[in-house]
Amino acid sequence: MKNHACLTGFVALVLSANLISCKADKNIQPTSQGNINVETLKTYLSRTLGVSNDEIDVNQQNFTVRGHSLTIKDVENQYATANEYKIKYGITKINQ
Repeated sequence: MKNHACLTGFVALVLSANLISCKADKNIQPTSQGNINVETLKTYLSRTLGVSNDEIDVNQQNFTVRGHSLTIKDVENQYATANEYKIKYGITKINQ
């Protein structure tokens, strides 16, 4: 019983130390990705919107998905901050 109390106290101490040491830095800004390959952005849209690549039309300035238009710049900005996506699928090289 004494060992259980010591173990519980130790676990509580470790957890509280982790909570205290983990502070979010509010000043971190997303890094610029530069010009990202259009095919990379198309794949990003396909995966995040749950549509096939065939349903995404691309012209010089816009993506069109099922009648909705998104500017390439807006999609680049979304991709630049899509950290969970990049963790799951990997970060694609710029200007491939």
